Amino acid sequence: MGSQVSSDEMSVCAGQGSDEVLVSQAVWDYLAAAGRPWLIDFQHKQGMSAGIIRRGERGGCCAVRLQPVAGVMDGPISSETRKAFIDLCRCARKEMSKQEGGSKRKRALLPCVGVLEPNGEGSLLQPPPPQPRRSQRQQQRFRKPADEEACAMLHETAYRKDLDPSVASHGEAEDNNTCSICMGDVVERTTLEKCGHSFCRSCLDQAFKVKKACPVCRLVYGQLIGNQPANGSMIVERDPDLELPGHEGSGCICIIYSFPPGLQAPEHPNPGVRYPGTDRVAYLPDSPEGNRVLGLLRRAFEQRLIFTIGTSMTTGMQNVITWNDIHHKTSIWGGPRCFGYPDPTYLVRVTEELREKGITAAGPELCAVCLDVIQDKQTLRCLHSFCSGCLDSVFNVKPACPLCNTYHGLYTGTQPEGTMSEARIGKSLPGFEKHGSIVIRYSFPSGIQGPNHPNPGVRYSGTTRMAFLPANEEGEKILKLLRKAFDRKLVFTVGQSVTTGLKNVITWNDIHHKTFTNGGPQNFGYPDPNYLSRVREELRAKGVTEDD
Repeated sequence: MGSQVSSDEMSVCAGQGSDEVLVSQAVWDYLAAAGRPWLIDFQHKQGMSAGIIRRGERGGCCAVRLQPVAGVMDGPISSETRKAFIDLCRCARKEMSKQEGGSKRKRALLPCVGVLEPNGEGSLLQPPPPQPRRSQRQQQRFRKPADEEACAMLHETAYRKDLDPSVASHGEAEDNNTCSICMGDVVERTTLEKCGHSFCRSCLDQAFKVKKACPVCRLVYGQLIGNQPANGSMIVERDPDLELPGHEGSGCICIIYSFPPGLQAPEHPNPGVRYPGTDRVAYLPDSPEGNRVLGLLRRAFEQRLIFTIGTSMTTGMQNVITWNDIHHKTSIWGGPRCFGYPDPTYLVRVTEELREKGITAAGPELCAVCLDVIQDKQTLRCLHSFCSGCLDSVFNVKPACPLCNTYHGLYTGTQPEGTMSEARIGKSLPGFEKHGSIVIRYSFPSGIQGPNHPNPGVRYSGTTRMAFLPANEEGEKILKLLRKAFDRKLVFTVGQSVTTGLKNVITWNDIHHKTFTNGGPQNFGYPDPNYLSRVREELRAKGVTEDD
């Protein structure tokens, strides 16, 4: 986006996109309280900052924005990051219930904006059948204390989900029993027809008053109307002689957004307060793909979704017109860091951002690999579609979806032939004093690099590596996953050592191991409370999970 902006108290209906989550205000206050390391750890691991952008006036729901740290990443927040944050909130809610010592009572959500039903009244939901109440024994199961390790395990559960909503909603008991809005047990279960996600009926009613979209997968039910000032204009001009980098051979589409000054309306943060006018310019290639995105942007403008009123992240000024989570290229050159071109995947990303606001193309569907109209369409289990030929070429390199990185099939690496053995000893690791240790030994003889190595025919030297895990339940699970990864030749590879600079040697392959028993993370040792959850995610990123 040309100027990275946010809104302090913008309408959640207008501003909630792929980077916003509705959570209980009490849960957020608990996470954000001084001395709570979970939120800080999440922000550090994900490269995200999480901050509240709107509170319910009487306490209840609040909207939390997940935002990339400047310069770390570009584009929308991934589904995995969003689900990880939801899991973190769920863990906090359980810890609150334990401390309160009472039954988990749900906090009613308060609407942040008016109802946006298409006909102006009623609910989109059919009355569900009454649900049986949990027995005392069932309730007690959800009151078990959650120490840091259990919290980390819950935090990583989202990463093991299949991104297919219909599969995820039926495949996990935890999600089936917990409402992602209030973080408590589901009461009067209501399941959305299109995506299959389930919530408390009262929670979903209130969430739909904020935004008629699934709080988990953001699939839109109905039409969103934002709070963009109603007196603006969108003008389109074309320059056939101006070529954008990466789109040579096509002209340039220049979009001019213009807004006069005015007074904030009731749906804005400060009704009656004046806001200044502004003019913004954005660029698209004058190609079939660019014109298709232009049509979507025009529809988004008509639905008042392109801009909102809030606080600019670039200037810090309040009560100004700001961008609203639909990224624009406001510069011709400079690449993504300068909000310009070349940026090969921009058109696909902005199409996805528009889709999450319920704006989809009526014309042919584009392939995210070749950026052309899909030929011989093939849809993956994660519901993303591509040209069959493009998908074959991608899967020849790595059998994972190019958009969401969900693995489809078995991924085999370039690790040379070697052995993996383990032993258990009574000595404990710092941070796991109640358990013994697992000692892993990797051994590789010297050999000759094969066709899938950097320098085929060149000799590499043998090596022996040792690593340590706690001999507790989670450590045993990680051991099994590491064994799977080793059998798939994913733990090591042949290349250049980061620590010594030597070439043609056996090196670790992005699955971190603890090679020392102490010294902390900086010395590749313990204590490191979040190591087991991190290595589980690294294994998941290579398609190694407990489910496969």
